Amino acid sequence: PIRSRKFQGVRGRFAGSTITRLVNRIQADGVSAMLALQGDIELSSLGILAANRLGLPAISYIPVPHTLATMQAKLGSLRDPFNNWLFTRPNSFITISEGMKALLRERGAPQPIAVVFNGFDSSKTEKRDSREARERLKLPTDKQLVAMVGRVEYKQKRHDFLLECFAENFAKMEDVHLVYVGSGPDSDDLKQRAREKGVSD
Repeated sequence: PIRSRKFQGVRGRFAGSTITRLVNRIQADGVSAMLALQGDIELSSLGILAANRLGLPAISYIPVPHTLATMQAKLGSLRDPFNNWLFTRPNSFITISEGMKALLRERGAPQPIAVVFNGFDSSKTEKRDSREARERLKLPTDKQLVAMVGRVEYKQKRHDFLLECFAENFAKMEDVHLVYVGSGPDSDDLKQRAREKGVSD
């Protein structure tokens, strides 16, 4: 019943009753610290503000702290100034690279920032025969695979840009096979563009 809404950076300044409800929920659950998973600084900011009110440690995990204008969010350039104060609310941040840490500093975050690189423990994966896997997935066995894994959304991931580069240089890369893994709002358009450029196979 309590969730981030559009323009939450502005709403957060006037969300006293909502924050009070969240504070009551946090107290009832016996929470001792708040870790907010934030796709952008507005998302989950209510949790940070509730933790502030309770005097609990508030940690923001924000992998990509770009401005909303950069992310082409609706009215992003107008929302960004209202969001600057949110960068001062967590006690600390976790992000995914030194570049993103520098960007947090640019956004005005003075708190400690830990860098935790994205990745996984490959020792826990089951090794399989690559030829067998390629055959099962109907991928060529005689080409180098280049894969892009993630939500298919041009404005954040730029699948379209990779396709353009690949299509323009296709003749020079006969030994390369491009693979997209994922789905998203631009999936159908990506397939259509690949067909139009003659590289859909």
